[in-house]
Amino acid sequence: MDVDNAKQALREKIWRLMTERKIAVFPLPCWGRIPNFVGAEKAAEKLRTVKEWRKARVIFANPDAAQRKVRENALKDGKTLIMASPRLKSGYLLITPEKIRGKEAYASTIKGAFKFGVRVEEFPKPDLVITGCVAVDAYGNRLGKGGGYGDAEILMIKDRFGEVPIATTVHPVQIVERVPVKPKDQKIDIVATPKEVIYISKAKRHETRKTCKWYAVCPMKRFYEEGKLDRKWIENYCMGNYESCVRYRLEEKGILHPDNMLPNGEIDESLK
Repeated sequence: MDVDNAKQALREKIWRLMTERKIAVFPLPCWGRIPNFVGAEKAAEKLRTVKEWRKARVIFANPDAAQRKVRENALKDGKTLIMASPRLKSGYLLITPEKIRGKEAYASTIKGAFKFGVRVEEFPKPDLVITGCVAVDAYGNRLGKGGGYGDAEILMIKDRFGEVPIATTVHPVQIVERVPVKPKDQKIDIVATPKEVIYISKAKRHETRKTCKWYAVCPMKRFYEEGKLDRKWIENYCMGNYESCVRYRLEEKGILHPDNMLPNGEIDESLK
Protein backbone atom coordinates (compact mmCIF):
# COMPACT_ATOMS: atom_id res chain seq x y z
CA MET A 1 0.00 0.00 0.00
CA ASP A 2 1.48 3.38 -1.00
CA VAL A 3 1.48 6.39 1.32
CA ASP A 4 -1.61 8.08 -0.13
CA ASN A 5 -3.67 4.90 0.20
CA ALA A 6 -2.30 4.28 3.69
CA LYS A 7 -3.32 7.80 4.70
CA GLN A 8 -6.84 7.35 3.38
CA ALA A 9 -7.17 3.98 5.09
CA LEU A 10 -6.22 5.60 8.41
CA ARG A 11 -8.72 8.42 7.86
CA GLU A 12 -11.48 5.89 7.21
CA LYS A 13 -10.50 3.97 10.34
CA ILE A 14 -10.63 7.07 12.56
CA TRP A 15 -13.92 8.31 11.09
CA ARG A 16 -15.45 4.86 11.55
CA LEU A 17 -14.24 4.51 15.15
CA MET A 18 -15.45 7.96 16.11
CA THR A 19 -18.84 7.25 14.57
CA GLU A 20 -19.27 3.77 16.05
CA ARG A 21 -18.21 4.91 19.53
CA LYS A 22 -20.35 8.07 19.30
CA ILE A 23 -17.29 10.25 19.82
CA ALA A 24 -17.98 12.38 16.75
CA VAL A 25 -20.41 15.27 17.25
CA PHE A 26 -21.92 17.99 15.05
CA PRO A 27 -21.34 18.49 12.20
CA LEU A 28 -22.17 14.95 11.16
CA PRO A 29 -21.35 12.68 9.48
CA CYS A 30 -17.69 13.20 10.32
CA TRP A 31 -16.52 11.54 7.08
CA GLY A 32 -14.51 13.94 4.95
CA ARG A 33 -14.05 16.39 7.85
CA ILE A 34 -11.70 17.33 10.63
CA PRO A 35 -13.95 15.54 13.12
CA ASN A 36 -15.51 17.43 15.98
CA PHE A 37 -15.50 15.33 19.12
CA VAL A 38 -16.87 14.83 22.61
CA GLY A 39 -14.56 16.73 24.92
CA ALA A 40 -13.38 19.31 22.38
CA GLU A 41 -14.13 22.11 24.87
CA LYS A 42 -12.07 20.41 27.59
CA ALA A 43 -9.20 19.92 25.15
CA ALA A 44 -9.37 23.64 24.33
CA GLU A 45 -9.14 24.43 28.05
CA LYS A 46 -6.10 22.16 28.38
CA LEU A 47 -4.41 23.99 25.52
CA ARG A 48 -5.19 27.24 27.30
CA THR A 49 -2.81 26.22 30.12
CA VAL A 50 0.41 25.89 28.09
CA LYS A 51 3.05 28.60 28.17
CA GLU A 52 2.91 29.04 24.39
CA TRP A 53 -0.75 29.99 24.71
CA ARG A 54 -0.26 32.31 27.67
CA LYS A 55 2.54 34.22 25.92
CA ALA A 56 0.78 34.45 22.55
CA ARG A 57 -0.71 37.76 21.45
CA VAL A 58 -1.63 36.59 17.95
CA ILE A 59 -3.07 33.15 17.19
CA PHE A 60 -3.64 31.65 13.75
CA ALA A 61 -6.33 28.96 13.60
CA ASN A 62 -8.11 26.61 11.24
CA PRO A 63 -11.88 27.13 10.74
CA ASP A 64 -13.10 23.64 11.72
CA ALA A 65 -15.75 23.01 14.37
CA ALA A 66 -13.41 20.86 16.45
CA GLN A 67 -11.29 23.94 17.21
CA ARG A 68 -14.14 26.46 17.59
CA LYS A 69 -13.71 26.64 21.37
CA VAL A 70 -9.98 27.25 20.90
CA ARG A 71 -10.82 30.27 18.75
CA GLU A 72 -13.36 31.51 21.29
CA ASN A 73 -10.80 31.21 24.08
CA ALA A 74 -8.27 33.17 22.04
CA LEU A 75 -10.71 36.06 21.70
CA LYS A 76 -11.79 35.88 25.35
CA ASP A 77 -8.14 35.98 26.39
CA GLY A 78 -7.63 39.18 24.42
CA LYS A 79 -5.63 37.66 21.58
CA THR A 80 -5.84 38.73 17.96
CA LEU A 81 -7.28 35.85 15.94
CA ILE A 82 -6.39 35.10 12.35
CA MET A 83 -8.67 32.41 10.92
CA ALA A 84 -8.20 30.64 7.62
CA SER A 85 -11.42 30.64 5.61
CA PRO A 86 -12.82 27.21 4.63
CA ARG A 87 -10.69 25.70 1.87
CA LEU A 88 -8.90 29.08 1.78
CA LYS A 89 -11.50 30.28 -0.73
CA SER A 90 -11.72 33.70 0.92
CA GLY A 91 -8.18 33.89 2.24
CA TYR A 92 -7.75 34.89 5.86
CA LEU A 93 -9.93 36.71 8.38
CA LEU A 94 -8.51 38.91 11.13
CA ILE A 95 -10.62 39.40 14.26
CA THR A 96 -9.62 41.82 16.99
CA PRO A 97 -10.92 40.99 20.47
CA GLU A 98 -11.74 44.59 21.38
CA LYS A 99 -14.42 44.77 18.69
CA ILE A 100 -16.37 41.65 19.68
CA ARG A 101 -16.45 41.68 23.47
CA GLY A 102 -19.38 39.61 24.69
CA LYS A 103 -19.74 38.02 21.24
CA GLU A 104 -16.67 35.77 21.28
CA ALA A 105 -18.65 32.52 20.94
CA TYR A 106 -20.39 33.69 17.77
CA ALA A 107 -17.30 35.39 16.36
CA SER A 108 -15.45 32.06 16.67
CA THR A 109 -17.86 30.36 14.23
CA ILE A 110 -17.39 30.57 10.48
CA LYS A 111 -20.44 32.81 10.05
CA GLY A 112 -19.38 35.01 12.91
CA ALA A 113 -15.83 35.30 11.65
CA PHE A 114 -17.08 36.53 8.28
CA LYS A 115 -19.37 39.02 10.04
CA PHE A 116 -16.87 40.46 12.51
CA GLY A 117 -13.57 39.70 10.81
CA VAL A 118 -11.71 41.62 8.14
CA ARG A 119 -10.38 39.83 5.08
CA VAL A 120 -6.63 40.30 4.88
CA GLU A 121 -3.70 39.15 2.79
CA GLU A 122 -1.06 40.44 5.17
CA PHE A 123 -1.24 39.91 8.92
CA PRO A 124 1.05 40.04 11.97
CA LYS A 125 3.26 37.11 12.86
CA PRO A 126 1.33 34.47 14.80
CA ASP A 127 2.83 33.38 18.12
CA LEU A 128 0.96 30.07 17.95
CA VAL A 129 -0.67 28.15 15.10
CA ILE A 130 -3.70 25.91 15.66
CA THR A 131 -4.39 23.18 13.13
CA GLY A 132 -7.06 20.50 12.85
CA CYS A 133 -6.23 16.80 12.51
CA VAL A 134 -7.95 13.53 11.72
CA ALA A 135 -5.06 11.69 13.38
CA VAL A 136 -1.72 12.42 15.03
CA ASP A 137 1.12 10.32 16.40
CA ALA A 138 3.75 10.64 19.12
CA TYR A 139 6.30 11.82 16.55
CA GLY A 140 4.41 14.99 15.64
CA ASN A 141 3.06 13.66 12.37
CA ARG A 142 -0.44 14.88 11.52
CA LEU A 143 -3.08 13.59 9.14
CA GLY A 144 -5.61 16.02 7.72
CA LYS A 145 -8.80 15.33 5.83
CA GLY A 146 -6.94 15.05 2.53
CA GLY A 147 -7.32 18.48 0.96
CA GLY A 148 -3.85 19.71 1.82
CA TYR A 149 -5.13 22.95 3.36
CA GLY A 150 -3.59 22.42 6.80
CA ASP A 151 -0.14 21.83 5.34
CA ALA A 152 -0.59 24.82 3.00
CA GLU A 153 -1.47 27.10 5.92
CA ILE A 154 1.49 25.97 8.01
CA LEU A 155 3.90 26.25 5.08
CA MET A 156 2.66 29.75 4.27
CA ILE A 157 3.29 30.87 7.84
CA LYS A 158 6.76 29.31 7.94
CA ASP A 159 7.65 30.94 4.62
CA ARG A 160 6.52 34.35 5.87
CA PHE A 161 7.63 34.26 9.49
CA GLY A 162 9.92 31.30 10.13
CA GLU A 163 9.29 28.65 12.77
CA VAL A 164 6.16 29.03 14.91
CA PRO A 165 4.82 26.47 17.44
CA ILE A 166 2.04 24.29 15.98
CA ALA A 167 -0.70 22.88 18.21
CA THR A 168 -3.81 20.78 17.79
CA THR A 169 -6.69 19.45 19.89
CA VAL A 170 -7.89 15.87 19.44
CA HIS A 171 -9.73 13.03 21.13
CA PRO A 172 -7.42 10.25 22.45
CA VAL A 173 -8.77 7.83 19.83
CA GLN A 174 -7.19 10.09 17.19
CA ILE A 175 -3.69 9.47 18.58
CA VAL A 176 -2.26 6.52 16.65
CA GLU A 177 0.99 4.57 16.64
CA ARG A 178 2.16 5.93 13.28
CA VAL A 179 0.78 8.37 10.71
CA PRO A 180 1.95 7.64 7.14
CA VAL A 181 4.02 10.58 5.96
CA LYS A 182 5.61 12.21 2.96
CA PRO A 183 8.64 14.53 3.18
CA LYS A 184 6.52 17.64 2.54
CA ASP A 185 4.07 16.89 5.38
CA GLN A 186 4.15 19.36 8.25
CA LYS A 187 4.53 18.37 11.88
CA ILE A 188 3.03 19.60 15.13
CA ASP A 189 4.61 20.46 18.48
CA ILE A 190 1.74 20.30 20.97
CA VAL A 191 -1.24 17.93 21.22
CA ALA A 192 -4.03 18.72 23.67
CA THR A 193 -6.67 16.14 24.58
CA PRO A 194 -9.51 16.51 27.10
CA LYS A 195 -7.23 15.00 29.77
CA GLU A 196 -3.65 15.99 28.97
CA VAL A 197 -1.18 18.06 26.96
CA ILE A 198 1.49 16.21 25.01
CA TYR A 199 4.66 17.97 23.93
CA ILE A 200 6.45 16.47 20.95
CA SER A 201 10.21 16.65 21.48
CA LYS A 202 12.54 17.72 18.68
CA ALA A 203 14.08 14.25 18.70
CA LYS A 204 10.67 12.67 18.21
CA ARG A 205 9.71 15.10 15.42
CA HIS A 206 12.79 14.15 13.42
CA GLU A 207 12.63 10.42 14.10
CA THR A 208 10.24 9.51 11.26
CA ARG A 209 12.46 11.15 8.63
CA LYS A 210 14.71 8.10 8.59
CA THR A 211 15.75 6.73 5.23
CA CYS A 212 15.39 3.05 4.43
CA LYS A 213 18.55 1.26 5.55
CA TRP A 214 18.81 -0.46 2.14
CA TYR A 215 18.57 2.78 0.15
CA ALA A 216 22.32 3.19 -0.44
CA VAL A 217 22.49 -0.14 -2.30
CA CYS A 218 18.95 -0.20 -3.71
CA PRO A 219 18.56 -0.10 -7.52
CA MET A 220 15.81 2.51 -6.99
CA LYS A 221 18.49 4.99 -5.90
CA ARG A 222 20.52 4.34 -9.04
CA PHE A 223 17.49 4.56 -11.35
CA TYR A 224 16.43 7.82 -9.72
CA GLU A 225 19.89 9.36 -9.99
CA GLU A 226 20.02 8.32 -13.66
CA GLY A 227 16.70 10.10 -14.27
CA LYS A 228 14.79 6.90 -15.01
CA LEU A 229 12.58 6.88 -11.91
CA ASP A 230 10.10 9.50 -10.74
CA ARG A 231 10.93 11.14 -7.42
CA LYS A 232 7.56 10.10 -5.98
CA TRP A 233 8.90 6.58 -5.48
CA ILE A 234 11.79 7.90 -3.39
CA GLU A 235 9.61 10.29 -1.36
CA ASN A 236 6.78 7.82 -0.76
CA TYR A 237 8.92 4.80 0.06
CA CYS A 238 12.70 5.17 0.40
CA MET A 239 12.46 8.35 2.48
CA GLY A 240 8.88 7.95 3.59
CA ASN A 241 6.86 4.90 4.54
CA TYR A 242 9.62 2.46 3.57
CA GLU A 243 8.21 -0.34 5.71
CA SER A 244 5.36 -0.67 3.21
CA CYS A 245 7.85 -1.19 0.35
CA VAL A 246 7.68 -4.67 -1.18
CA ARG A 247 11.40 -4.52 -1.96
CA TYR A 248 12.17 -3.68 1.68
CA ARG A 249 10.10 -6.60 2.95
CA LEU A 250 11.71 -9.06 0.55
CA GLU A 251 15.19 -7.76 1.40
CA GLU A 252 14.50 -8.20 5.10
CA LYS A 253 13.54 -11.82 4.47
CA GLY A 254 16.54 -12.45 2.21
CA ILE A 255 14.32 -13.22 -0.79
CA LEU A 256 15.81 -12.43 -4.20
CA HIS A 257 13.89 -9.96 -6.37
CA PRO A 258 14.62 -8.26 -9.71
CA ASP A 259 16.27 -4.85 -9.88
CA ASN A 260 13.38 -3.47 -11.93
CA MET A 261 10.76 -4.30 -9.30
CA LEU A 262 9.14 -1.06 -8.10
CA PRO A 263 8.49 -0.45 -4.39
CA ASN A 264 4.83 -1.43 -4.87
CA GLY A 265 5.86 -4.81 -6.30
CA GLU A 266 5.18 -4.06 -9.96
CA ILE A 267 7.81 -4.84 -12.60
CA ASP A 268 8.89 -1.95 -14.82
CA GLU A 269 10.47 -3.39 -17.97
CA SER A 270 11.85 0.04 -18.91
CA LEU A 271 14.23 0.04 -15.95
CA LYS A 272 17.53 -1.46 -17.03
